[in-house]
Amino acid sequence: MNAGLTKHVFTKSDWADVQNFNCGDRAFEQEVANWLKGADTLGTDSALNSINHSDKPCRVWLYKLDGVLVGFGSLAKTEWRWPGKNNDPKLPLTIVIWVGLQKEFQGRASKVAFSDRMNSSVENTRKSAVINSDIALNARHSDFNQSESIDATIC
Repeated sequence: MNAGLTKHVFTKSDWADVQNFNCGDRAFEQEVANWLKGADTLGTDSALNSINHSDKPCRVWLYKLDGVLVGFGSLAKTEWRWPGKNNDPKLPLTIVIWVGLQKEFQGRASKVAFSDRMNSSVENTRKSAVINSDIALNARHSDFNQSESIDATIC
């Protein structure tokens, strides 16, 4: 039986395993992949430096489908104040740093109706839907009726 989609917290011991991560050829896609693959050298904006940041560490999760890396997501805590209201206290806020999906898994969401995906006999459709819904913050397929949506969170 296939293990399905799993996630685990990214650590320095995972760094060598993510060096082939590729979420596309465009500059913004390469920026996402380079952040995950970046070294922990001083001054480098990378996942390794972010998880070990002394003041505001972030958390990074790797998502694998049957042992194959399909994507990652990262969250961090910060503080924010309403613009123009400097007397108000800063509020704690969780932000999404990066979300990346391997190029080979992009666009593989099923075109099958939502109700058909719930059928246990459509295993491959379920896998594709799980990849996209687990990694996305809020996935809504264009073929769904207004009342049909999938909401998922990274953490």
